[in-house]
Amino acid sequence: TPEALDKFLAKLKKVKRFVFDLETTGLNPISDAIVGYAFCWEKGRAHYLPVCCPQDDPMLDPVKTLAALKPIFENPKIEKLNHNIKFDQIVLAAKGVNLAGVTGDSMLAHYLLEPGARSHGLDDLTLDLLAHKNISITELIGKGKKQITMDKVRTDKVQDYACEDADAALQLAAKLEPEVVSGGFRD
Repeated sequence: TPEALDKFLAKLKKVKRFVFDLETTGLNPISDAIVGYAFCWEKGRAHYLPVCCPQDDPMLDPVKTLAALKPIFENPKIEKLNHNIKFDQIVLAAKGVNLAGVTGDSMLAHYLLEPGARSHGLDDLTLDLLAHKNISITELIGKGKKQITMDKVRTDKVQDYACEDADAALQLAAKLEPEVVSGGFRD
């Protein structure tokens, strides 16, 4: 509801640092639509704002939601991080939002610490470093000829997936950033 969004935005504006994760209809950051926004600033507790869902699922107005989030995304005093934040930054830029206050990327941090690692992907790092198996994207959208787009998946399923990703990125950043800052680079 718009009232719930207003209450959430008031809370988000007071947070000094958060992870955000966008769910989109595909992998083209310029042309694909935003399905929803996940936010996390404390371990184990994430929030999801759906803006593009199957017909019967409740959702927020995509234009009004982005307009309401824009000043927060563009505020350089609020620190933002993510796993592969570059993708989400391009998505937002394509929608007219100039992301400011980017302070972390758990994928980039892992790359700096382990440049020769087999993978820097969120699911692999969450399993390896946090001993947690994330919901697989293929569980939601399938693969091959039967693959669907994220906006066709029930909102509760997307919410679980997106919130888990945001929480994992927050936990990975908390684990990896101190190593990067202390110069804990490995060969």
